[in-house]
Amino acid sequence: MTPPSTPVSVIKDPRWLAEWAPLAPLHQLTAPSVLGVRVQGGGISETPASLIWDTWAGDSFSHSLTPLGIPNAVYLAPDPDCTVTLTGNEPCSVVIPMAGVSNLTIMNHATAPVCVALWGDINQPVSVSVLHDQIAPVLVTSALRVGSGGNVTIQGVMSQSVCGVMDWTCQLMAPNAHVSIQGLHLGTDRSSLFTRSWLRHDCPDTTATQVVKSVGYGKSYSEYDGTVWVSHGAHGTDSTQRNPNLLLTSGARAVSKPQLRIYADDVTCGHGATVSQVSEDEWWYLRSRGLSRTEAYSLLIDAFIRDSIPAWGGNEVAFYSVLDRYLQTIALRGGHV
Repeated sequence: MTPPSTPVSVIKDPRWLAEWAPLAPLHQLTAPSVLGVRVQGGGISETPASLIWDTWAGDSFSHSLTPLGIPNAVYLAPDPDCTVTLTGNEPCSVVIPMAGVSNLTIMNHATAPVCVALWGDINQPVSVSVLHDQIAPVLVTSALRVGSGGNVTIQGVMSQSVCGVMDWTCQLMAPNAHVSIQGLHLGTDRSSLFTRSWLRHDCPDTTATQVVKSVGYGKSYSEYDGTVWVSHGAHGTDSTQRNPNLLLTSGARAVSKPQLRIYADDVTCGHGATVSQVSEDEWWYLRSRGLSRTEAYSLLIDAFIRDSIPAWGGNEVAFYSVLDRYLQTIALRGGHV
């Protein structure tokens, strides 16, 4: 089987942003908005945001588009250890070059649509943590080329957003390059949360793991769409995907689309997805032990995500802060099934 000359990537023509109607205000930006953009470990760069976005062209990247077609982005110059906090109430697009970065934390508390784009060559261990806990729409997207010595760990949590999208594209280009993606969706009544990933193994002996979990409440919607591409000659590839979903209410939905495209021999690749709904018998058991409905929710969610917590390392406090606010939101809604 011969792969097509131009694989379909999750990073498409910039007009694809129009598919996500809540993010449309980002198209209307007329000037960079730095209000509400706080950088600890780095600063704002004067470099224009044009001609920096990596997108697929044939079997390689090209550098011909601005981030998602948005001409007025805030372009950051991060230090190796950098924290970016977004708190503004105006639409904003932020571009972060990843060369030389070892630890990047993005905390989005903005109340307006936000786009964050990560790009560049990775030849060192890198940890990226993204936390979003607002109703406002958010798009976090990447185009990363992982080379010799590259070891990328990505953790992403989205909670409550009416349209939350995390879109990860990574090209593994040297032996022993590694990518790990840990994602968590925390859905409430009005939320639609999406994780898209495209991991392309272009060299022998590269590895990747993906674990994206979702918790659904009310009438929330969660979707995982992940593709693992193993190119010709990329023998020894080891790449796995898992997408467990926990639905706390009958109206919550979860859609899972793990995909494998393998064009090499001697590889270890796998994918799996589960969707579990809490039954009335299980609720009765927890309530019969003296737990309130909210306490029962907290116990179930904690057990479901427990094995993901160690990956957060120094950001564990921020992770629990997002989780606590999510549980408070459920409590305010009465915690009803």
